[in-house]
Amino acid sequence: MHANNIFNKTSDEMIHFLDVAMDRNRFEVTVNQKNVHLTFTEFKLLEYLICHADRAVSREELLKEIWAIPESIETRATDDMVKRLRKKLKAAGTDAMIITVRGYGFMIAKNHQPKNTSKKLIVHSSELHETIDSICSHDNNNRYETVTLKIKKLNDQYIIDVLTL
Repeated sequence: MHANNIFNKTSDEMIHFLDVAMDRNRFEVTVNQKNVHLTFTEFKLLEYLICHADRAVSREELLKEIWAIPESIETRATDDMVKRLRKKLKAAGTDAMIITVRGYGFMIAKNHQPKNTSKKLIVHSSELHETIDSICSHDNNNRYETVTLKIKKLNDQYIIDVLTL
């Protein structure tokens, strides 16, 4: 998917990238209408990455544009800030992710990793094999998924934790 299809500038005040909305006047960020609390610098970094979503942005460019630090100074400021911003975006459950372009910088993109889901089943010992067969052969809309099973025996029952990746 091309960046122009997922980045949307609705006005000078609001910018959107996938499920992330940024209000430039209020310095507020929401993911799926839920507030994400960012520092001012985190906000400016995210805004810069979204406004340049069509390309990778170098560490030097970020140092110059976000921190006003000359390119000649070595610092881990960008990497540390990106790490904190990634953590906050992940906690918010966004489809956006910040990708490291090794040896160069960063870019924002759509996360193509499926979100993990899990469920717990409790079955009688006589139903264990049938239940496992059912889980492992399940075809979810013709899309096969990776499934991890954790099975614990408890008396005459089994507790099955099903983790779908």
